[in-house]
Amino acid sequence: VIGTVVVMAPDLQYWESGVRPRPSDPAFVWLIGRNAVNWWLIARALTLELAMARAFSALGRELPDPDPLERGRLSPFGRHGLRSVLLWMLLVSLFAPVYALGAAAPVLGWSLGVVLALAGVAFLVPVWGARTRLRDAKRAELARVRERIHAHRERLLAETDAQRRDGRLADLLAWEARLETASEWPFGRTTVLRFVLYTAIGLGSWVGAAAVERALGRLLE
Repeated sequence: VIGTVVVMAPDLQYWESGVRPRPSDPAFVWLIGRNAVNWWLIARALTLELAMARAFSALGRELPDPDPLERGRLSPFGRHGLRSVLLWMLLVSLFAPVYALGAAAPVLGWSLGVVLALAGVAFLVPVWGARTRLRDAKRAELARVRERIHAHRERLLAETDAQRRDGRLADLLAWEARLETASEWPFGRTTVLRFVLYTAIGLGSWVGAAAVERALGRLLE
């Protein structure tokens, strides 16, 4: 409530007459009260969303021995993150008319930064636990493979040319290389592309609205 009053009360562009009304004026009370309730609801939704995202993250940390090369069963974490991003970007786009009217143009840059931060948190927090678990599983498997590579190499170096040698060392080296290139994130490129597109909904709506406001302003000058 305090933030709403501090931001809106001194700004004369919110008042059609260009004169700041008295605090007891019904229009002033309505505007401040409406926006206070609006921002309280948004803050409440953000709190609930963050709690759910952290629950998903905690669940991901409890995954039993994930396969570093098989991320299919981890896809629900990425899908949840994408749904959260889409929901918030659609909500953000509802505020685009504010920029089209020119009321929020001075804080456009700051607002875009907030949108990017919101999208990043909504997407990354739910998958962070699964990512940590996947990374640990990958490192553990690499350590096991390298230990076997070292033991096998020492045995091969001790053999003579006349002794039989197999291809197990080559197989271990190939498996090590495959593990090193495996992603530690529980989603693929398609999920990243969707994240970019969903984020563009929020950013594009505000940037487009601000551009429309400036174009109309120049035409009407």
